[in-house]
Amino acid sequence: MSMETTAWTQLYSVLHAEQDRRPLARATVRRVAAFARPHRVPIGWFVVLSVATALLAVATPSSPDRSSTPSSPAPTPPSSPGSRC
Repeated sequence: MSMETTAWTQLYSVLHAEQDRRPLARATVRRVAAFARPHRVPIGWFVVLSVATALLAVATPSSPDRSSTPSSPAPTPPSSPGSRC
């Protein structure tokens, strides 16, 4: 069996597998919170910097490009002698 066939088979299995819809146990949340408690400051900085970076990534393309806007209006072309204005 080729690697490509194996990859497609695995992808199909993952996409069509039955989802396990168990709720998150309260004990699991407590265990994770107890583990994260000593690391609150680094986790906080990570979250703040991640949000700031994401906002900058979204805002940068939507900000106006100052170099493409002309500083003065474009000159009007001269009218040709046979045209009517």
